[in-house]
Amino acid sequence: MSHAVRPGFGRANRLAWEDTMVNADQYRAMALQHHRWAGMCRSPESREEHFRLEKELLALADNEERLHGPLAPGQASNRQNSAA
Repeated sequence: MSHAVRPGFGRANRLAWEDTMVNADQYRAMALQHHRWAGMCRSPESREEHFRLEKELLALADNEERLHGPLAPGQASNRQNSAA
């Protein structure tokens, strides 16, 4: 079996990070998840890491809203489709 790499193989299957836009609501959902995980942590270091990530994600959400304004329901998918 040959393991040679075919030119261009995987490009259509690979999702480039530039093609995915995260909006403020998604950042806030990720922050909420880290807040939940922090509540489940026994280790103080791990708990603090989740709280730190939560703060960073909330800051990203605020920056996203400042740049693009708050999204009305249904606008998130429209913005992502128009960016492609």
